[in-house]
Amino acid sequence: MGSDSDAAGAGERHTSPGSEEERIHILSPELADQIAAGEVVERPASAVKELVENAIDAGATRINVEIEEGGLKRIRVTDDGCGMGAADARIAVRRHATSKISNREDLFAIGTLGFRGEALPSIASVSRFELITKPAGRLGGTRVVIEGGERVSEGEYASAPGTSITVDDLFFNTPARLKFMKTRSTEVKHVLEAVQRLALPRPDVAFSVVHNGRRVLDLPVCDGHYARVHSIVGRDDSAYLYAAPDAEQDGVRVSGFFSQPALTRRTTNGIYTFVNGRFVRDSTILGAIRVAYRGLIDRGRHPVVILFLEVATAQVDVNVHPMKTEVRFHRADAAFRAVRRALANGLSACPWLPRGDADAADDGGATASRAGDPGPISDWSAAPTGRPSDATQAPRRYAADRFSGVPVGDSMLDGLPSRSYALRAGGPAAAGEGGLNEVHTEDLLPETGYFSSLVYAGQVHSLYLVCSDPEGLVVVDQHAAHERITFERLRTVWAERRTQQQPMLLPEVLHFDSLRAAILSDNLDFFAALGFDIEPFGDTDFALKAVPAMLSGGRYANMLTDALDDLADTGDSGRVDEAIDAILSRMACHGSVRSGDTLSPSEARALLEELDAVDFGANCPHGRPVYFRMSLAEMERRFDRR
Repeated sequence: MGSDSDAAGAGERHTSPGSEEERIHILSPELADQIAAGEVVERPASAVKELVENAIDAGATRINVEIEEGGLKRIRVTDDGCGMGAADARIAVRRHATSKISNREDLFAIGTLGFRGEALPSIASVSRFELITKPAGRLGGTRVVIEGGERVSEGEYASAPGTSITVDDLFFNTPARLKFMKTRSTEVKHVLEAVQRLALPRPDVAFSVVHNGRRVLDLPVCDGHYARVHSIVGRDDSAYLYAAPDAEQDGVRVSGFFSQPALTRRTTNGIYTFVNGRFVRDSTILGAIRVAYRGLIDRGRHPVVILFLEVATAQVDVNVHPMKTEVRFHRADAAFRAVRRALANGLSACPWLPRGDADAADDGGATASRAGDPGPISDWSAAPTGRPSDATQAPRRYAADRFSGVPVGDSMLDGLPSRSYALRAGGPAAAGEGGLNEVHTEDLLPETGYFSSLVYAGQVHSLYLVCSDPEGLVVVDQHAAHERITFERLRTVWAERRTQQQPMLLPEVLHFDSLRAAILSDNLDFFAALGFDIEPFGDTDFALKAVPAMLSGGRYANMLTDALDDLADTGDSGRVDEAIDAILSRMACHGSVRSGDTLSPSEARALLEELDAVDFGANCPHGRPVYFRMSLAEMERRFDRR
């Protein structure tokens, strides 16, 4: 049997005469601190994040971060903020000591990055910790030294105004934690990401990071968010960014920047979303981004998006995650719709398409940005366009009235506004019929549209349409172009439940396996809404009696088989809306001009004109580009003419 002294090190534990030892006990303060540290300080970057957040909350205008050996040997964060007096410095390193909240009501109106009062004591419990601080105007500062959670010394200290915190030998007293650290370069990467996320919404604050004596990040104070974005994402990627039209929904305001579909990444690391200046990973916001880009980029790829959401502090709960990277909205639907509207309105304008002379006049004579090299257009209409020459040039911000009157309904399907277009062979309706929502974007492109203005030269290998514009060569993928047109028509038909049918001369009997037959039986209304007339024909066979007029001549058996497989992936017909674009894009693929089909000049011209009549004409529904451009300058380089 163990003696009472054997249990003393584990915390407070009691025994009763003649009874078994009690199993429930109070943790020692040291162990409790280390457990808390595990929640707050996962790696060096976690400590850097907490310390930099405190510096921002202190009103700092310059924050310097120095690290050695990835931050495991040393972290030092120095700021020029308000600093602390001696009494505050002594209490700040105790658990749950904070100046941010005082009562329960404050917890539901948090406007600062830090508030729990756990960062400093948690970091100090697993390191050799030094705090030096002084308020402006005071003669002397204060120094507090803690080692492994034990206070070593404190007293007056000569220092500059502001605060400097040094964290040496992180995890020295929890060696098991060190086993989970990655390579030093990986830890540096995480530190840089943490600082960049904090720097993006604060262009008014200068940030720097030095690793092993070498400056690896330098972000001076700059004028506006785009200049900071440009400094962080780089010149090449920022050339594909555009200002999102501001959007508001039930108190949620959204602004920021979005990439054209040509710029994607394998992970979501290019998505930066902020709520009241706090970087968050929120499923509602990410879902809205995914919906806005659906049909524009390949599955498994992600756009580059930087969004700033402003919400009343009482309408968002930031106290739902130890690392403060998650939030809970009082109105999650409002956040979803606001984000979707901002991105959908920006994407539907296709601002990366070249602008003609008629539109250039609206920009005060600005030159058109180049597709394939589409520098962000200036924030002010009279400024030059094209690739920015420095970080101060901002992307085009659209006038609010160009997007006024664009309703975005509750359904995910109607989140992307559609331009009305004229009736053509296979088209669902003439312009103005059926109450189509019309986006006020007539001044974003020439009156005839970019693709309509191209000079058509001919077809190559029955695959590509070769054209020219005033600045060079343009090649259009005929299948991708027609696929986008057909997809947008199908989407409109589905959203408005307005169909035009083409009766079959003779019904076509379709044979399915038992699973697909069961799915089709459950979803006959869905296909009827698109314009299919399908009737059971015994067992697992069905008779196809009519098809949507726009799909006339398509490969119906393959089309319906693929659509049924997509419906099966949704789990049940009640989730059709979640996968509707995937289904419609598959149908559009089977119902469009194929690679290898020969087009007459008039058919090619009609295809180009109709491409201007739909949204997102620069990409097919699967995210592939519809066209590419080669400038005259590039052709001259290829032929050694310059």
